[in-house]
Amino acid sequence: MRLMKEEDVNWVTELLNRKLYLDHFTPGQVYARVFDDSSYTPSLNLVEEGKAVILGVKRGEIAHIKAIASEKGLGSYILKEWEKNAEKLGVREIQVGGGLWYFFPGLDPRYTEALCFFFKQGYTRTPGDDVDMSLDLQSFQHEPREIPGVVLRRLEERDKEALKKFMLENFSEGWLEETLAAYKNDPISCHIAEVDGEVIAFAAYEVTNPGYFGPTGTKEAMRRRGIGGELLRRSLMDLKKLGYKKAIIPWVGPICYYWRSVGAKIHRVYWHLHKVLQV
Repeated sequence: MRLMKEEDVNWVTELLNRKLYLDHFTPGQVYARVFDDSSYTPSLNLVEEGKAVILGVKRGEIAHIKAIASEKGLGSYILKEWEKNAEKLGVREIQVGGGLWYFFPGLDPRYTEALCFFFKQGYTRTPGDDVDMSLDLQSFQHEPREIPGVVLRRLEERDKEALKKFMLENFSEGWLEETLAAYKNDPISCHIAEVDGEVIAFAAYEVTNPGYFGPTGTKEAMRRRGIGGELLRRSLMDLKKLGYKKAIIPWVGPICYYWRSVGAKIHRVYWHLHKVLQV
């Protein structure tokens, strides 16, 4: 067993796709979720050549298992080594899924074998589930509309400092990191709203996964004016123009908002599993 290297990405991707049969990843996605993560933790990305992989990260006193896949008989082996490394780093709790640049918000219980595996290894279910929602883009249409007193436009290079200030004051550094990934796309995959030159809302897409919408948010004092909804619809139209037939809205909080706004429906459900370490 050893630390994962960049040259392992292709076979690791193939193994993940073979074992995690409900999902599909590209080498680019796997690379970004491991090596582009600002909290990249080398000792929490382990491989057994061609046979097993566990990908994770440490954030504060919590370690996240982003993904795990193995040939039969190797799962417990690689997980125990990973947990030992987490303990050496001072981790107090392990969570399955979640975190920034995640593969999954939690564990889809349809991966029944994985669910039973984690239960056997001492992991327990945490109350509260998360969901992804999806929207059929083939019939979706929207003509951009203006909102009095609000400037709605695409994010530009000149907005980086204003975006940073807005995000850190109203949301989180993690969301800022994800949203800045919009600058890698052409056109920049984020819309913003301004009032008197100040950013008051944003909606990013195509930053965490192909065809995904979010993160998104509106300054609390400016909510319930239709600003977030307009940015949402503009982003969905952009995804449609990119050729996607379906948009995914991941790790949704306000389920009913997305259903009422654009007709999105629950696509997947994730359970939260965790384990407390004695350190």
